[in-house]
Amino acid sequence: MTQLETERFIIRPFTEEDLPFLNQLHSDEMVMRYILGRVRTPEENQAYLERLLQWEREAGIGQRLVIRKSDNKPVGRCGISYFYGVEQD
Repeated sequence: MTQLETERFIIRPFTEEDLPFLNQLHSDEMVMRYILGRVRTPEENQAYLERLLQWEREAGIGQRLVIRKSDNKPVGRCGISYFYGVEQD
């Protein structure tokens, strides 16, 4: 997937270089309260990033990094998650 741009944001697929941001984001209790119910460890973030990269390669879907254009700073993530083992109707 190519990156998307709005007036204020760049939205692009994750890369290996985005792990420090995931470590920062996923260590914030307020962020993770409704996502996982707890913070993620650096090891969990590495595994999560590897899944994101796999989803992108295999299916072209997944989470995207949201970057604020004004300072080129990552501010969040958005997108679609693939759940293995979920029954389909």
